[in-house]
Amino acid sequence: MLRNDYAIDLLRWMAIVAVVIIHSGFVSRYSENAIHIILRLQMILGWCVLCFFSISGFLQAKKELTPKAFLNNRFQRLIIPYFCVSLIVWLILYAINGAGIYHPKNANDLNVINFAKRMLCFQGMGPQFYFLPYLFIISFAVFLLKKGIAINYIFYIALACVILQFVMVGHLEVHGGNPECLGLYFTSYTLGMMLAGEEKGMRSTHAILLLGTCAGLLIVFYFHEVFLMFIFLPVWLYQGIKACKSLTIAGKFMSSFSAGAVYLWHTPILLPVCSILLQKSGIHDLANFLLSCIAAIVASLILHEGFKALNIDKYLSL
Repeated sequence: MLRNDYAIDLLRWMAIVAVVIIHSGFVSRYSENAIHIILRLQMILGWCVLCFFSISGFLQAKKELTPKAFLNNRFQRLIIPYFCVSLIVWLILYAINGAGIYHPKNANDLNVINFAKRMLCFQGMGPQFYFLPYLFIISFAVFLLKKGIAINYIFYIALACVILQFVMVGHLEVHGGNPECLGLYFTSYTLGMMLAGEEKGMRSTHAILLLGTCAGLLIVFYFHEVFLMFIFLPVWLYQGIKACKSLTIAGKFMSSFSAGAVYLWHTPILLPVCSILLQKSGIHDLANFLLSCIAAIVASLILHEGFKALNIDKYLSL
C-alpha cells in the first residue's frame, strides 16, 4: 500500500465496522422494534465484504511479485491466520462449552471431525473466516490470468458472468461463504485492480463506474436487487474520501489501528460475550447493540496489542 493512501485505510475501517454490525444481530436479546432497525442497517451495509475484495485488489495491483513470492505472501497473510485464529477460537469455544460457561450456536459442531470439515470447506470457526481462503483463491487466479489478459478485460468477463448468473438465478447474495458469491467477489477484486491501474494512467474506470452505477440503479428500481450497486459503491466511497481532506486525516489516524485484527477476532466470541455482559448489566436493545459492537472492536485491538508484544501478531492478524 502507498504510505500516504489514507483513503484506503478509512475505507477499510468503514467496511470493518459494517462487518461487525452485520454479525451483531442477536435476535433473542432485542425487542422487535430494535431487530427491525438492526436488520435495515445490516441490509444497507451489505456492501462491506465486496469492499474488502476491492481493497485487496487495489493494494495487490501496486505490488510486483514473482509467482513464488506472490504465493508465499498470500499464504502467510491469509491461510496461516485462517488456520491459527480458527484453531484458537475452536479451542476456546470447546473449553467454555464443556465447562458450561457459554453455549455457542454451533456447539454440536465442536468435535474434531466437524472442526476439520469446516476448515477444509473454507468455513473456519466464524462467519467471517471464509473471506481468507476465498481471497487467496481469487487473488492467485487473477495473478495467473493477468499474465495473458489485461485486467480490464478480466473485469468485463467477470461482470458479464455475474449478470448472467443473476438472469439465470434471479437473486444474488452479496456476502457470505456460499460459493455462489465467488463471481461477485471476483468482480469486486478486479474492479479494485482497475482502480489502482487508473492511478497509473488507465482511464477506463471512470466510464465503467458511471455506466455500472446507472445499470445498478436500474436493477434496484426494477428488480429490487442491490448486487451491482454494491460492487461499485466502494469505489465511489474511495473517490469521495480522497476528495475530502478531513476524511483523509481521519484515515491517517485510523491507519495506526489494526482493522485486520478486528475482522478476525470480533466474533464468534467477543461480540456475543460483550452483548451478554451488557445485558446482565441492564443494558438492552439498541444500546446493547451499539455498545457490544464498540466493546468487541476495542477488545480485538487490545488482543492485537498483546500479540504484538509477544511478537506473534503476524500469525494472528491480517
